[in-house]
Amino acid sequence: MSRMTADYGPFPAPEVIEEWAQARRAGRTMAQIAAADDIPVTVVSRATRSHGPFTPIGPRLPDGVVGLKGLAQMVGVTEPTVVRWVRQDRTPAPDFITASGRRLWLPATLTRWLSDANLATCPDCRARCISLSHHRRIAHRP
Repeated sequence: MSRMTADYGPFPAPEVIEEWAQARRAGRTMAQIAAADDIPVTVVSRATRSHGPFTPIGPRLPDGVVGLKGLAQMVGVTEPTVVRWVRQDRTPAPDFITASGRRLWLPATLTRWLSDANLATCPDCRARCISLSHHRRIAHRP
């Protein structure tokens, strides 16, 4: 079969691969792309792999609530740091907990917490931290 189709160009064509890559960047799943072209998902995966990485588009939070990622951005630390703070009860109690266990806060709750929390502010990057010396040693290595 491949000898008979060799003169008709590579499959999939470069233009098609670029369309698939754009569709993946836009948040379409490989299964959706494959179904539209009636091809196996593995073909889409293999053809678009070198055009990635592709960030998965997940469900968005409604306006007016903040999750772990938003809290990390607000405080200026990494998500793992915020997760650790939540486990250690260093953050305020969440205003909402979804059925899947996701913790959500109202921005006013976090603003109030930040004004009352005993967190040092790094003069270099403005991150809020429990121990400024530890933060500087980790985040601002020479």
